[in-house]
Amino acid sequence: MNEMEQQLSRLFNAVIGEPPRPVSAHAVRRRAVRRRRLSYVTATAALAVAGSVGVALAATVTAPHHQVTAHPSAIGRPAYYYDSAALTKHGRVVNLVRSTATGAIAGSIKCPVQNSFYLPIPAAATTRAGQTFFISCAREISGVPARAHATRIYQFTVSDRGQVGDLKPVAGGNLPGLEVEALAATPSGSRLAVVAQPAKPGVLPWILVINPRTGQRVRWQANKLHDGVSFYPVDLSFARNGGELAAFGYTNCFVKGCEVPGDEMIAVRPASKGGSLAAGRVIFSVSPRAESPRQAFLSPDGRSAIVSFDGPQGGFVARLNAATGQQTQVVFRLSRGGIMVISPDSSGRFILIGGVKGDTASFNGWIDHGQLKPLKGGLAPTFEAW
Repeated sequence: MNEMEQQLSRLFNAVIGEPPRPVSAHAVRRRAVRRRRLSYVTATAALAVAGSVGVALAATVTAPHHQVTAHPSAIGRPAYYYDSAALTKHGRVVNLVRSTATGAIAGSIKCPVQNSFYLPIPAAATTRAGQTFFISCAREISGVPARAHATRIYQFTVSDRGQVGDLKPVAGGNLPGLEVEALAATPSGSRLAVVAQPAKPGVLPWILVINPRTGQRVRWQANKLHDGVSFYPVDLSFARNGGELAAFGYTNCFVKGCEVPGDEMIAVRPASKGGSLAAGRVIFSVSPRAESPRQAFLSPDGRSAIVSFDGPQGGFVARLNAATGQQTQVVFRLSRGGIMVISPDSSGRFILIGGVKGDTASFNGWIDHGQLKPLKGGLAPTFEAW
């Protein structure tokens, strides 16, 4: 194994890990969300090793731009974005803030932890007053598969000129013994939601809702639903001004003979209460035999879900009615290849998207009236947001 392969292997293990046992074939496929993101980096590894690429995030707003949306908003397309995670020639992860228009690097963020080989998972809060962004940083990883011994969540700001600063730890964001696998923020940044995976083998993850100003935390139990069915959350999103929390993930059987619903999005409210996802409402449920959702996020108004799918003819992004679970609109379609990652902004109007066209050619951009608007700079994203 050469140096590049070793770096990719370490990065792969740090992000992916393995699901608790026992697992079904479907559960393994759902756990592959991060594998697909990493395969992206592998496809462009030669370029990534030759130069600095990284994870970047969004900042200020520009004049309003009319994008396909389920609700009106005066907030325009973000002027900066938090770009993809990849390897430098020294095997480190770089976190960059880039201009949406030009791809120019406006600034960078370095996790203030030592000896960390871990992909910071981002979340963004976009308001008229500016941007606040959140990233998770692992203190230490070890083992096969690699696990974080502890994670700390930090926040930083980006000015209207793309100046990055004010990096500081979040109150309540010190998570010993936990690895962050998903992170979401309310539009105002007043609440965070975290999928926290305990380092102890065989323990399913929790969902923590954190007040980053006071440090108050509540826990949602995500591992038990009904009739022996367990749920593994992959993506989190807030709706209704942070009052509702949605978790998208895959289900699994831990009792012999139970029936696995497939991929589901479950919403609970009030988000700040805590409790069990079993008490929530199912926004949609997709059979394991149907087209496989990759990622899903509830829109800020709570009326629709933004979902990326893999289909036999290529990938597509659609909106589903949150009340009925029925598809209402195809936002973007890819004739050949696959969609690896999507990331809506805090208004739900603008969607970052990355994937592979055809067999190997990667792309990174945003969706504008059903068309891909390529982002300049960076390679295929692993994690990004604006």
